[in-house]
Amino acid sequence: MTAAIAAGLPFALGVLASPLPILAMILILLGERARRSGPAFATGWVAGLLGLGLVGILVINRTPLHEEGSGSPWARAFTAAVGVTLLYFAMSSWRGRPGPGVEPEQPAWMARLSGVGTGRAFGLGIALAAIKPKNLVLGLAAAAAIGETGVPLGQELVGLLVFALIASIGVLAPLAAYLALGSRADGVLKGWGDWLTRHHAVVVAVVLLVLGVVLLVKAVMG
Repeated sequence: MTAAIAAGLPFALGVLASPLPILAMILILLGERARRSGPAFATGWVAGLLGLGLVGILVINRTPLHEEGSGSPWARAFTAAVGVTLLYFAMSSWRGRPGPGVEPEQPAWMARLSGVGTGRAFGLGIALAAIKPKNLVLGLAAAAAIGETGVPLGQELVGLLVFALIASIGVLAPLAAYLALGSRADGVLKGWGDWLTRHHAVVVAVVLLVLGVVLLVKAVMG
């Protein structure tokens, strides 16, 4: 079980460094439907991660990756491909960072989140967790890494659950602050949102750069 948890941990940290879902949660919590839409978004996010990981594990268990382990040519090629993909995402994020003195802009769709209902919030959580390209790659990579351990399916599922919970800390933290502080949370949430808006590109670039390099080294060293 420990092996399955450890295998998914680096990818969980990569998903955790996803400012867009955190910003989305903050904007939802600052809206008039926060009490229902916030938990709905969080539920959709966790469900998206678990669903993506479960599909990945079931597929991986039917491939040579599961039987041959992390040192197999299949596994090393897959790990290298994921590493290169994450380096590409890191480079794109770094190039997209705002210049000195430039006020960063939020995506247009995020401006409409303050009044989003529970159904749309739930669907948005799933989409950001399982369809957004970076998280899609990281979720499948986590499933592959867990599947490579060769442990029984039950232990793989525990590893997947831990992966999803750690990857969800960033989304769940604003919700916890809102539930604990009520109306007093507005100032805290706005502060978090402003910081993420200014610095998210650099944070994502650094995290993905480190993770991409680690995976490439792992692929080369076997």
